[in-house]
Amino acid sequence: MRKSLLIITFGLILAPVSQSQFISEIRVPGSRLARPHFHPITVEQHRVSATITDGVARTTVRQVFRNPNGMQLEGMYMFPLPEDAAVSNFSMMMGGKMVAGEVLERGKAASIYEGIVRRQQDPALLEYMGKRLFRARLFPIPSRGVSEIELSYDQTLMRDGHTVEWRYPYRTRSVSGAPVGQASVQVKINSTDPVLTVYSPSHEVDVVKKGDHEAAVSYESNQDPGDRDFVVVYGLAKDGSVGATLFAHGEGEDTGAFLLLMAPSSELEKGRTVAKDVVFVVDTSGSMSGGKIEQVKKALNYCINSMDEKDRFSIVSFATEASAWKGGLVQPTRESRASAKEFVAKLQARGGTNINDALVQSFGMSKDKDRPFMVIFMTDGEPTVGVTDTNGILGNVKVANNALTRLFVFGVGENLKVDLLDLLAEQNHGARDYVGSKENIEAKVSSFFEKVSSPVLSDVKLDFAGVEVSELHPKRLPDLFRGSQLLVTGRFRGAGPGVIKLTGKVDGEVVEHVFERAFNDGKSKTSFVPRLWAVRKVGYLMDQIRLNGANDELQKEVVRLGKKYGIVTPYTSFLVLEDAVAGAPVRPGRGGGGGAVRNRGGAERLGDPAGFGTISTGRFAGLPPSSRASKEARTNGVTLTLDALGLSGNLKDGRQGGKKSGEGSAPGSQLGDRDKGEADGVLGARVDTLHARLNKLYFTDAIALSTAVKSLREARTADGEVAGGLVRRVGNRTFLVRAGVTLESAILDLEPAALLRRLVRIEAFSAGYFELLKKNGIGRVLALGNSLLFIDGDRIVQIVPAGALEKPKPEVEKQDK
Repeated sequence: MRKSLLIITFGLILAPVSQSQFISEIRVPGSRLARPHFHPITVEQHRVSATITDGVARTTVRQVFRNPNGMQLEGMYMFPLPEDAAVSNFSMMMGGKMVAGEVLERGKAASIYEGIVRRQQDPALLEYMGKRLFRARLFPIPSRGVSEIELSYDQTLMRDGHTVEWRYPYRTRSVSGAPVGQASVQVKINSTDPVLTVYSPSHEVDVVKKGDHEAAVSYESNQDPGDRDFVVVYGLAKDGSVGATLFAHGEGEDTGAFLLLMAPSSELEKGRTVAKDVVFVVDTSGSMSGGKIEQVKKALNYCINSMDEKDRFSIVSFATEASAWKGGLVQPTRESRASAKEFVAKLQARGGTNINDALVQSFGMSKDKDRPFMVIFMTDGEPTVGVTDTNGILGNVKVANNALTRLFVFGVGENLKVDLLDLLAEQNHGARDYVGSKENIEAKVSSFFEKVSSPVLSDVKLDFAGVEVSELHPKRLPDLFRGSQLLVTGRFRGAGPGVIKLTGKVDGEVVEHVFERAFNDGKSKTSFVPRLWAVRKVGYLMDQIRLNGANDELQKEVVRLGKKYGIVTPYTSFLVLEDAVAGAPVRPGRGGGGGAVRNRGGAERLGDPAGFGTISTGRFAGLPPSSRASKEARTNGVTLTLDALGLSGNLKDGRQGGKKSGEGSAPGSQLGDRDKGEADGVLGARVDTLHARLNKLYFTDAIALSTAVKSLREARTADGEVAGGLVRRVGNRTFLVRAGVTLESAILDLEPAALLRRLVRIEAFSAGYFELLKKNGIGRVLALGNSLLFIDGDRIVQIVPAGALEKPKPEVEKQDK
């Protein structure tokens, strides 16, 4: 027997338990419409598989719902379709039986979305305004049981120049407020034209290419947030040995940011793998005893077996002194491999740590400047023998490295001189990575060597014509390896057609690849690009500050980019931490509390009154939290904005407060008592969590700091939840959640008086609210909540909760007695 009618969006039953959920047309047979208190139905599984053949995609969705309520329910499954998608052949199964459904065009779908929003007074569905809708009735959804549905549809993908995009509407969180239990996405691509670049701007995915005409993309997650659509983009090439895919996004008059992906074809990989020279430098000091040295031995044996016949290699072990397996580089024959493995088997952990001599000796083995030369350096400690100071070692290595050797550093364990290891990698064209004492050294080193073992293009350089480019990241391009993709971000000026020239060396011979690509604004499809560029630049700037000392100009640039793009760093923590919290004394267990401590990088640090736990007493150990730029931004930004609106409050122990205010109200109205902030323990807990995370990443742990900054510099995606949901984005617009208000970060640059002059207040779900909704793209902004502050042309719009604006009482004329 039917108990009620619920609305389900993306397979989620929407119950009235929070503002991000919906319930519609609740009806118990024989009674009036009611709003019973349901527990929300959860999504236990959300699995998506798609096969794309020459631009035609067949997508199958499998979802499992759990109904925790003690009653059988009926629902309406709603599936917003991708914009401009040619979708057909819908079919749906529930419990093994076909379910009838219908596709509604934009006009009718919009009226359904708006009707739900009006009835439930919840804006979450507004982000789907303008999209077509597939809906189907689901019955029964058993009491305290599970239901499984399977939905399939065909879609013709649009080709834009050299790229094809597949998009799946994966935003479940905006309407459910709960993560998905088990989530997975599998996309198989088959194409007559070669597929050379494959990329997801939305999620961290695994990509496996099988030749030039087939690729597989996979993603798996437990408790997936479901906070963004899932997007896969692949680049096609008619011919050529290297593929290039360009994404550009305008940010002003004739300027913008771009992302360039480049990947070698399988034919290039097979025919012209570059011969390389490799020296493995292994720490065998006493601290490497036990499991560490045994795992390193296994990793070395894997690398020895993986050497190509054209390569040359050697091994240098070091403890109190450095000892080489051979005096120079040796080709990997059967005999030399056996000899090298015998040398590795005899390695024992004993003695001190002479890093300087080991590196100088290994760099001296380079004799041929036409061959890529790599040094793979593994250590678990600080230098204790010979030259031990950082500047001395860096200077000696610089003199020894006269062949542009790439130095790849692996720090093992926790007691490391992180500043030295990071600078060695930074100054010698390489990269750094750290392996915790509980991690598998063999697996990490072997995985790395597999990626770099087959270079197909060395000494890579990029040149651009037709457009002016700047601020490229990475600053120094790595070699192009088999099966890899080179990802470069930058800024451009002068939109239009451009020419990209890629040059590099193959066995000493210079080769060149030329691509004609248009630097045109990709609109909403490329809105992720500016933030990805900004994230990478912030990582670079923070590394420069961390390794070379504080610099006021660099700190201010980090603050500017952080505010604009919603990037949380020690200098922009004010974006998400209230001043009362950020300025509170360090609590026990939060990484501070006064007194000097030693971090994992060995640097002494002192308790910091700014509330981030610790500050560095040395040049390299960390980033100073109390920079002038951070203080100025915190003082002149969020606090003044909220003060001007009478909305400032203190987040303390999970509470937030607001002030009643009538200033700046729309004509004929003022804010009533409902505008006051309410206690929000969840938000307070998020702040506490973020506080602890920032403290750990940036101020109590040098290894964590190095790893966090490295992840920024090498970021491949820029989407996803930021800072526990306290920073949100719509396209390339950034919003901050503060004191119960979601405000656009660009407003922070306005003077309070100017803000009030431009301010217009609109009550949520009023006639003016739905009139505003008619503007293109505004639905996704309004979907952020019922208390908003954002820029709309020349005005600043404040959305206030329904009923918050009170009409003034009419004046009563006094009658003459």
